[in-house]
Amino acid sequence: MHDHTRQFVIGPKPVTACSDWKSETVRGVGFLSHCPKLPVCKVAAQDGSESILIGIAVQTDPSRPSPIEELKNPPANVAELTHNWAGRFARIANGFLLTDTAAPYQA
Repeated sequence: MHDHTRQFVIGPKPVTACSDWKSETVRGVGFLSHCPKLPVCKVAAQDGSESILIGIAVQTDPSRPSPIEELKNPPANVAELTHNWAGRFARIANGFLLTDTAAPYQA
């Protein structure tokens, strides 16, 4: 077992916590370095922007599309995008990192 399984680092240079880690350039951020077992998905939106979804996001509203499909056509208000998502995830877009713990919750 590796200590760094399913972990990631964002920074100005690639990081190799283990020999099999992957690194890629992220516009406006630097580098995303991560364990190969961590799900990482780049999504191009219809408006030309790009998001990277790190980890697992699950849609809890059956009337809405999956998180990957929502990233393809995101609303202006990001809170609307992640409000109904569950799971352990982070999203990088427009030079910002939004984590699942930062996603607004309304009871």
